[in-house]
Amino acid sequence: MRFRGRDHQVTPREQTGADRAAAWETMRRTWPNYDKYAAQTAREIRVFFLDPS
Repeated sequence: MRFRGRDHQVTPREQTGADRAAAWETMRRTWPNYDKYAAQTAREIRVFFLDPS
């Protein structure tokens, strides 16, 4: 993954249950339009944590 011009090794981990709910709340505080995005689809939007390797 590249962030701010630097490469980083990460392992993506899908969030489920309470972890996903907590991450989703953080995402909503960062960008409230996530709820509008989610309302436009019938599927659940997958949420991932990027674990530094």
